[in-house]
Amino acid sequence: MTSRIAKRTVVAIVLLMGAAQIQAEDAGALPSDSPFAQVSGFGPNASYSGYIGDDSELVEPPDVLSAGLSAGPRAASYAGPTEPWYNGPPESGKKGGKAASGKGGQGEQPWVYSPWVSVEYMHTWLEGRHAPPLVTTSPPGVQGVLPGANILFGGEELSGGLQAAGKLSFGGWFDPNERLGAVGSFFGVQTETVGFHAASDDNGVPLLARPFFETWPGANGGVGPASFLATGQTAVGQLPFTLAGDIHAVTHTDVLGAEGYLRYLLYCAPGRRVDLIGGYQFSRVDDGLQIDHRTDLTPPIFGARLTAEDLFETQNKFHGGTLGLLGEFGQGPIILSVLAKVGLGNMNEVVTIAGQSALTDAGGFTSYFNGGILALPTNMGTYKQDKFAFIPEAEVKLTFKLTKNLEASVGYDFIYWSSLALAGEQIETNASGLPVVNSSQWFGGALDPAGGNHPSFDGIKDSNFWLQGLSLGLTLRM
Repeated sequence: MTSRIAKRTVVAIVLLMGAAQIQAEDAGALPSDSPFAQVSGFGPNASYSGYIGDDSELVEPPDVLSAGLSAGPRAASYAGPTEPWYNGPPESGKKGGKAASGKGGQGEQPWVYSPWVSVEYMHTWLEGRHAPPLVTTSPPGVQGVLPGANILFGGEELSGGLQAAGKLSFGGWFDPNERLGAVGSFFGVQTETVGFHAASDDNGVPLLARPFFETWPGANGGVGPASFLATGQTAVGQLPFTLAGDIHAVTHTDVLGAEGYLRYLLYCAPGRRVDLIGGYQFSRVDDGLQIDHRTDLTPPIFGARLTAEDLFETQNKFHGGTLGLLGEFGQGPIILSVLAKVGLGNMNEVVTIAGQSALTDAGGFTSYFNGGILALPTNMGTYKQDKFAFIPEAEVKLTFKLTKNLEASVGYDFIYWSSLALAGEQIETNASGLPVVNSSQWFGGALDPAGGNHPSFDGIKDSNFWLQGLSLGLTLRM
């Protein structure tokens, strides 16, 4: 009897020493520390992602079990050495999977568990941007003046339709039970370009014009709707002229963003979990509008060629914090995730307006002037302002587990910017939507105060903007 008691005492001491070693070297991996171990339906060492991915992976790795530490109905039978010593971190921080080690030495804690990286290809749609009427055509008697002429470019929302985009994401967990993790991502959208080009023949056909509202009383025709005739037939007094040339206009919009946030477990149950997320967000939206034209005059009495160019550009940079919720639902190989978050912070808006024109005489000498047709000394310059903005975002995604380490996904994203500057909105217009111009400034002319400081710039005009898209992705879990 004494011998039997002694043997049992030795075994108990060995078991206690093994348990102490586990607690000392990897307390975070103990079943009692897992939030999932307290939920009915989870094995003691189960992580949430292991549960919803594959029940078979809930089996506790044999190197952390012993005859005295088997932990529940899902525990595997132990067939290893009889001494339950634990000699370092588990090979898996997540359901027996892999963990990245900061130093790689035996017995040292990994600095990230179950790291992953994801690449997504996206088809996106951007909200259309407004621009006033910029190019018109008409029969010769109308001379491209609105109303009465046909608008060829502008006067509506400009949009390039479907655009390609890409997103790179990565993340991992700080503990083997997936209570606290980190995620970083970057996305960029292909430049959306909406262009227009038209040219006349040597006889000035078709007629092309730049419509506007004239404020200068001394202009030919006085105050009212007018146009700058780029191509067509016209006359000065009794002298006819033929105008031949072309007009080119283009808008371009660029969108990109990056963020980093922590995700913290709020709630878990079999087949579902909800995390609180919070961190930093950056996004940038650049928008530009450029229009230029060339006119060749026959006969070249007042000049052989006229050119003019207008440029309106905006740059919007957002820096702020982000806060939201991330839910994951499902069991087996298909998981539904729903993300809802909002960014709150500062939007830095920069608007640049520039113009240039040139006159080439019959001898080939060219004179250059500050200002075009819509960008003139009264509104040209660089303007800046900071505004509070919020950026809500929603994402719904279905993830399909292809293998133990590879997943495919399909999803939908929507992002909304509450306040930013768009290029077309920075052009001064009247109540009818026509650009307002005091043409006394054209081609180096002095501003006539009788026509007012038009086009004027009274401050950056804000707009809102949205992006939506469909995504296809691959995720590698290591």
